[in-house]
Amino acid sequence: EVQAAILEGASLVNDTVFEDLKINVIRNLENVNSLMIFDRKVGTSRRYQAGKPLNSKLGFMHERELKVVLGWNRYTENIQNFREKAPFSILGSNETYSFSTTQTAFLLRNMATVYAQDVASNLFFGKESFDENDSYGMYDGYFAQINKDINAGRISVKNGNYQELDPIDGADPVSDYETYVTFYQGLDPRLTMAPEVMIYCSDVTRTRIVQGYLQKYQGMQSVDAMNPNFKFLDTPKARLVSHPVLGKGDCLIATVAYNFDFGSDMTGFVFNTFIDVNKDQNDSNVLIFQIQSAQGTRIRQISSD
Repeated sequence: EVQAAILEGASLVNDTVFEDLKINVIRNLENVNSLMIFDRKVGTSRRYQAGKPLNSKLGFMHERELKVVLGWNRYTENIQNFREKAPFSILGSNETYSFSTTQTAFLLRNMATVYAQDVASNLFFGKESFDENDSYGMYDGYFAQINKDINAGRISVKNGNYQELDPIDGADPVSDYETYVTFYQGLDPRLTMAPEVMIYCSDVTRTRIVQGYLQKYQGMQSVDAMNPNFKFLDTPKARLVSHPVLGKGDCLIATVAYNFDFGSDMTGFVFNTFIDVNKDQNDSNVLIFQIQSAQGTRIRQISSD
């Protein structure tokens, strides 16, 4: 009865994370999802001159892969915790409960919650190159994907999609805010022409930027400054997006909504996503619950626009 809900929770980690961070979820992904991205070559159009042909390359295509990696865990529980007991009632309630059914669902859902938290912790900080026994080695998170593109030269100052900034460290709140404004003004104009620019940052960094804004514009202080829909006077199209899953640090990532993909295998095949129950060979009273799911991340477009 609870298996479907457990698999859904474990594979999708936590729906609010994806909703808050505007991350696109791709389900039923068994191995690799390939996406062809086209980078347009702009600035080549010219005023017409008779007899002078103009031949411009439209741009180039490159492949962006989303690969899911199998993760798993095992949890043990004594079978005595699942024994049927006489129906009982909870104080203040007129209903009676069967201990076995209620306790079983409770224990299994908590196993799924713990497993889901482990999957979520890798969303930004996971790195497949870590040791298999490392809790942050389940799959490549978004920071690992960004580092791959930096090392390959696809994200760089030359390409207009990388900036080195002063630290946002809280030493001078106004300077912290001005560093953020410098970052926004340094973005490609084609990106800032988007209806909304998502700027991912840690909770601490967001707080420091807001504090600097309120100090800079003291006559415009508002309790709504930490509201997700709050817009800064200097950057009306920007929306600061923070979440505990981003951890700590003053890195800023500017993009558009749903440019980040999260893939998970929800097919339910035994070798991909499943829950299995076995008995401990050394103690028949101990049940082993094994949860597996496949997941991975991708950033769709990393060009400056």
